[in-house]
Amino acid sequence: MLFSLLPLQVVALVGSLSMSAPLPPPLGAHADVATAALGTLGMLAEPVDVVLFDANHKETYTVRIGRDGSIDATTRETLEHAFRCRRSERERGIDRGLLAMIADVQARWPGHTIEYISAYRNWKGERKTSPHRAGRAFDFRVQGVKLTDVRDYVWTRFEQVGVGWYPDEGFVHMDHRHGEADIAWTEIRGSNRYHPSWSTRARRGDAPRERASRVGL
Repeated sequence: MLFSLLPLQVVALVGSLSMSAPLPPPLGAHADVATAALGTLGMLAEPVDVVLFDANHKETYTVRIGRDGSIDATTRETLEHAFRCRRSERERGIDRGLLAMIADVQARWPGHTIEYISAYRNWKGERKTSPHRAGRAFDFRVQGVKLTDVRDYVWTRFEQVGVGWYPDEGFVHMDHRHGEADIAWTEIRGSNRYHPSWSTRARRGDAPRERASRVGL
């Protein structure tokens, strides 16, 4: 299977390379072919310097994340701490697909700090099926960028994702949901309104080459 966030123009080349290119040591059940292709092609493999600001702890982090979501051991430790549950202070590993999305957002708006409100969440009130509990979700805004621009970019850029717009609270939710259908919503006064009109407008006329692969990490 191919990495969910690999652009379609690269996916075609991955298929042709997978028959002959040697694979690196396994990184996960679904990552091998895409990772090998990225290394061979030299495409999307360049890391992105991501500037993150924790709105709760008032801490700033600068980390380097590969466009395929890869990180080194030191960065992994840094991010597990940075994205810790803001209530319980517990830490956990962060989904690689989500990291690739964060790197892509930073690459789209270089020089703009990504300010996040919530990442990993693990407290009594968090539902068991929440992508936040699994380290697959991120509530954020990009400083100096319109919230609706961030919302529409994430929704049109990726598949196998959840994208929520929280205009009252001033952030966008994004999560990576491997093997699941896309879902969009707007939260108004504590109530989620699914399949909002903005999600249809944003994807109308979206060229396939600008979308991500349907198969996930």
